Amino acid sequence: MKILYYISDHGLGHATRSVALIREFQKSGIKVLIRNNDASYFLKKSLPSIKIISGQTDLIPIMNLDNGARINYSKTKKNITNWIKELPKIIEHESSIIKKEKPDLVISDVSISPIMSAKQNNVKSIVLSNFIWNETLNMTIKNQFFLKNVYGKADLIMKLPFGSPITLNNKKNFGLLVRKPTKSKSHIRKILNIGKNEKLVTIALGGMSKFSFQSTNNIKILDLSNYKNKLKKLNFIEGQNIINASDLVICKCGYGFISECLAYGTKFRYLLDPLHVEANYIHKSLKKEGLDNNMFTFSELKKLKISNDLISNTKSLKIKSDNIHIKNTILKLI
Repeated sequence: MKILYYISDHGLGHATRSVALIREFQKSGIKVLIRNNDASYFLKKSLPSIKIISGQTDLIPIMNLDNGARINYSKTKKNITNWIKELPKIIEHESSIIKKEKPDLVISDVSISPIMSAKQNNVKSIVLSNFIWNETLNMTIKNQFFLKNVYGKADLIMKLPFGSPITLNNKKNFGLLVRKPTKSKSHIRKILNIGKNEKLVTIALGGMSKFSFQSTNNIKILDLSNYKNKLKKLNFIEGQNIINASDLVICKCGYGFISECLAYGTKFRYLLDPLHVEANYIHKSLKKEGLDNNMFTFSELKKLKISNDLISNTKSLKIKSDNIHIKNTILKLI
C-alpha cells in the first residue's frame, strides 16, 4: 500500500501535523512518498527514511516584506489568478508523478492540484486540513467558486479543529493531529538547565521582528528564532518536546504551535493579526474554549513583561489528540 502525500509550502504547521500522521502510517507498514518544497529540510530530518519529491505543490500566499507574519492580500490575489492559469501544466506534471509512483491514495494538505491530478488518474484523494484556501484568502468570486468546486471533488475532506468552517458535503470533522513527544519533559529541562524552582518560557514568533522581553529572575526565555548560536545539544526539529517542557509558550495564532500546546496541556499566549483570516478563525475557536483572554495584540506584546503572574494567570486546556482515529479512517477508505 502506497500513499502520495502533498504538503503545502505555506508554514511549518502543515508539515508538523503531516509528520505526525506519516509516523502513524509507518507504524502500520504503509509506504509514504512526500511532495513538498520549502519544508524539505525539516521533513528529511523528521522522516529520514521517506522519499521526498521536491517541487512547489500549492498556491503560495505572498507575505509582506516588512512583516513576515502578515499576508500581502493584494499580491496574493494576483498570485492565485496566475497559479490557476498554470493549472493545466501543473496537473500534467503531477499526473506524470502519479503514473510513475502508482499510489493507492493521494492526501493533500491543502492544495487543490493533487485532487485534480488524482481524479484524472482514477486515484482516491483526501484533503486533510483545518481550513481550505477559498475560505481564508482574498480572491475573486470566480476563483473562490473554482477552488470550492475542486475541494468538493475529493473523496473525503478530513476537517481538523481550529480553522475555517469548510462548508462542503464531503467534509467530516476530526480531532487534533499533532506530533507526540519523543523525549521526556525532565530530559529537555535538564538539557536547558532549568532548575526545579525556575520557569521555562518559549517564544515562537518566527517571521516577525525580534522582541526584547523583560522577565523576572526565576524565568528563563528560549527564543526559537535565535537558536542557531546556542544549545547545540537540543534537537529543534522535534520542537514538540520543547513545547511539552515549557511552562508558557508565546506564539503566533497558527495551528502548529497552538495545537501542540493544547495536546500537551501547555499554557500559551498568542499574537493575533486582525487581518489574518485563518488566524481569526482559530481565535474564534479558542474563544469558544474560553481561551480568548490568552490573546495579545502587537502593541501589548511590545510592552509585555514575562512574570510569574503572567504564567499563573494564563488559562490552560488539554485536548486529546486524534491521530489513531485519523489514520484508521484513511486506511478504511483505501
